[in-house]
Amino acid sequence: MIKIAQKGPIQRAKINIPIWSLKHKQENYQPGLVSLIDGYLPDEDHIAHVEDLIQWHHIGIVSWQLNDMCVVEAGGKKLTLARRDGALFAFAYKCPHASGIMADGVLDGAGNVVCPVHRYRFSLASGRNTSGEGYYIKTYSVEERVDGIYVGWEEKGLFGWL
Repeated sequence: MIKIAQKGPIQRAKINIPIWSLKHKQENYQPGLVSLIDGYLPDEDHIAHVEDLIQWHHIGIVSWQLNDMCVVEAGGKKLTLARRDGALFAFAYKCPHASGIMADGVLDGAGNVVCPVHRYRFSLASGRNTSGEGYYIKTYSVEERVDGIYVGWEEKGLFGWL
């Protein structure tokens, strides 16, 4: 859920917030972008829930490799799944540097996935490059439910904002 620390007037705010799932007390309200040009943050009824924006995709049977990673396909995307200390992580299939297959790498003791090609390290939780090269990998939300594993991401339209 998106949390806003302060309500009421804010100085020089001109922000557009996508609102998808909310209730509004005015009859003429249309879902879409809520503009904060008037300088007020939305109240609790106007806050979009991140969970409502994520599209979840069921993953079928998972064949884990010895390195606790595997390649899966969900929603037309090829992804890498990893498990570490009882938690599941989903991230990009290939390294952004030289397109090494991330599932062929290793998980280190610090919670990073290590690319098999040039040994670049990326945080499992954030995708941030921890070995200093400045790259990052895309990470995805993962849920383990009674009927299997689900991977989710926010579906975006044209140019990521429609």
